[in-house]
Amino acid sequence: SLFIAYAPTEDPQIAVSVVIPGSNSEKNIAALVTSEILEYWNTLQSENKNKEEGSL
Repeated sequence: SLFIAYAPTEDPQIAVSVVIPGSNSEKNIAALVTSEILEYWNTLQSENKNKEEGSL
């Protein structure tokens, strides 16, 4: 299973490539893993933005 993504769509700041060898599932497991990575990255971005706004 292979999935490649970047985010955000406008002005990309992160690229992710997930390869899971030997995955014989109908589901694209790599896409699910990529989704989790990007969700975590978005959470970190939101936390950092909140910290920056709070420190002014």
